[in-house]
Amino acid sequence: MQAIVIEVPKLAKMIGYRGIMIFPFILIANKTFKRILRHEEIHFKQALECGVIFFYLIYVFHYLLNLIIYRSHKNAYKNIVFEHEALRFEHRLDYLEKHRRNYNWLRI
Repeated sequence: MQAIVIEVPKLAKMIGYRGIMIFPFILIANKTFKRILRHEEIHFKQALECGVIFFYLIYVFHYLLNLIIYRSHKNAYKNIVFEHEALRFEHRLDYLEKHRRNYNWLRI
């Protein structure tokens, strides 16, 4: 299954981010932002692996737990288990096709 990519030029002004994955869609401010697109595609793959509902439950749980621990939105976000993988490999354009192992977010 492939994500449906939709370009939303004013996305950054609307939500403060240049990309977001809301299954099965990837909303991105500009399709030329390859790093951001790859980051969201990694989240799409993670959601397929653990199931969409569980992906969002784990994501929100980790965010809230991290918010208590770090008392900072930025640190809470960067320490979500799914974000570790997405942030680490977003610059590798061939990551999903050639290098990613299933459930890699558990190993990082």
